[in-house]
Parts: sequence; C-alpha cells; structure tokens
Amino acid sequence: MPRCVVKQPNGKYAIWSSIVDHFISYDCTAEEAIAEEVRNSLYSNYPGDLMHDVCQSWLNLHDNGRAWRWAPTWDEAISTIKELHGEEEAAKILEDLDK
Repeated sequence: MPRCVVKQPNGKYAIWSSIVDHFISYDCTAEEAIAEEVRNSLYSNYPGDLMHDVCQSWLNLHDNGRAWRWAPTWDEAISTIKELHGEEEAAKILEDLDK
C-alpha cells in the first residue's frame, strides 16, 4: 500500500503517499481519513482483505504511532518533506494546521 494514515499533533489525520513522499490530504477527521483510504483502495484493484487491513492500520497507528512498519510518523513525514520538497513546503503545512 503506497499510502497510509498519519496522526497529526492536533489529533487529526493526514494521508501520506510514499509515491510522492508528501501528504495528499491533511486535517482530516478519522471518518474522512478512513473513507478516503477505503475509496482509494476500491479503485486500485486492492489485492488483500481491505476491511481487515484498514482496521489493522488504525490499530497499529494507535498502538505504535504508525500505521505500518514502513509508514512514517508525523515528525518523520515532515522531515522527509523538508528534505525532498524544501523547508517552505513543510512550514506551509505546519502553518495550515495552526489555522
């Protein structure tokens, strides 16, 4: 799965893409993030048990701070954005969260 949910410091959720190494959505409620992950998986010929994997990723997120072993935490994702997309891009995201 090249996407995963990341928990933001403000308690909301972001969708991380390992393809573009950036958030494709942030400031989502839990319901919005889950709906987006299910919707994306339905259109991508998902090979596994979708509902099991969505539930497992949320359990992992709350138990371990990351949805999957390969998934970044919020701080790791922001560091990756700084490194690959620049300080300004990371600052813009952090500023948006403060609004």
